[in-house]
Amino acid sequence: MVDYVNGAKLPPALQRDARARYVHRFTGDNRPSWTRELRPCGRSYPLQFQNDSDWLANTDFPITKAGALANRPNHCQSRPTWPNGRA
Repeated sequence: MVDYVNGAKLPPALQRDARARYVHRFTGDNRPSWTRELRPCGRSYPLQFQNDSDWLANTDFPITKAGALANRPNHCQSRPTWPNGRA
């Protein structure tokens, strides 16, 4: 079993690890390839977080008892802030 910890509370090394591991986040600092495609409605995907700091502050990560990012589950729990709206 793992605990979830808010990304803003992680030490800098774990924040770097999270940014390296979770490459599909859509922030002003990180634009994955899937965001360059249009949605089925013909519009662009909306920005989910203003920047990586916003993403960290609004995302909880699985942490092992030893204090590392957990491999299982291999997902985080994000709450997008939609800085430009959801449209």
